[in-house]
Amino acid sequence: MHAVWESDIQKALDIAGEGNILVDDVVDRRISAVIDRRNPLWAMLPKRQGEGLNWIIVRQSAEGAAAFIADTADPPENDPTFDAQVLFQFRVLAIRGSVTTLLQAAGASYTNVRGQNMNSAIGSFGNEAERAIVEGDNGSNPLEPDGLKQLIPVGQTVSSTASGLTKDEIDESIDRGTAFGARFAFGATSQRVRREINALEAAFRQSTDKVVVPGGLRVPTWDMLPLVDSNAIVTNEGGGTNESRLYWIDTDEFFVGQLQPPRPVDLAIISGTNRKFDIVGFHTHVLSHTGRISQVDKIIPPP
Repeated sequence: MHAVWESDIQKALDIAGEGNILVDDVVDRRISAVIDRRNPLWAMLPKRQGEGLNWIIVRQSAEGAAAFIADTADPPENDPTFDAQVLFQFRVLAIRGSVTTLLQAAGASYTNVRGQNMNSAIGSFGNEAERAIVEGDNGSNPLEPDGLKQLIPVGQTVSSTASGLTKDEIDESIDRGTAFGARFAFGATSQRVRREINALEAAFRQSTDKVVVPGGLRVPTWDMLPLVDSNAIVTNEGGGTNESRLYWIDTDEFFVGQLQPPRPVDLAIISGTNRKFDIVGFHTHVLSHTGRISQVDKIIPPP
C-alpha cells in the first residue's frame, strides 16, 4: 500500500512539473488524500476554512425557546445565555524533507527521489496531526493546540470499571452527549478496545455491518455509528495498566479549523548536495459545544 501512496505523490509531481501550473491543485490534494488514508481520526473530522489568528467561538450555555403562538401575537423573545468568547489559536505544523544529489547521481530521477522523501514526510506530518487531536496539550506545549483529552469536560466523561468495558458504559457515554442535543457522527478508540467492542456487539447481537468512511476504510459500527481505531489513542496512559479511551464525536461541534491545508514549499537551493522542501499546515481543533462530545476513559482492553 505504501508503494501505491508513493506512486500517487510521484504522479502528482510529474503533472505539476509540466509548467509548474498545477502544484496547488494536484500535489496539495494528493498530500491531503494520503494523510486521510493513514490517519482515520484526522480523515473523519471536517476541515473548515478560518481567518485571522484565532478561531473564535461564542458558546451558549442555554438556548432560547420557541413556541406556537396565535397569529395576532408577538413571538417570544429569544434570549439564549452566552458565555464569554473562546479562542482557539491557529498553530503551525511542519516537517522538512530533502532530496540528495547522491541518490540522483546513483541513477534515480529528481521526481522519484522527491516523491519518496515527500511520502515519508507526509507520514510523519499526518501522525503528528493525528496525535495532537487526541493528546494535544497547550498547557504543556504552548506551540500545539489542545486535543480531546484536554477539551472534553469531566461531566461528559464515563469512567470504565476495572472489570472491563461494558455495554452500559458505552451507552451512557452516548446518552451524555445526546442529552445536550449531540448528533454523533462517529466513535474513535484504540485497536485493542475496538476488538473488545466487537465482542460486545456479538454478545448483544448488535449489527456487525461495516461502512466505508473518508479515507476509504471499511469500519464496524456501534448503534449504527461508525467506529474507527487510531494509533493516536494509546492503551497505556499511565493511570492503570493498559488504559485506553473511547470518544464520541459530533462533527458539527468538533472539527479542524484551517488557515492552510498541508502544502509543500520548496526552499532556496543553498547547497550542492541536497535540495530541501517543507510541508507546512496551519490549523487548530475547535470544540463549539462542550456538551456535544463525550468519552469513556480508564478502559482496560483485552490483550
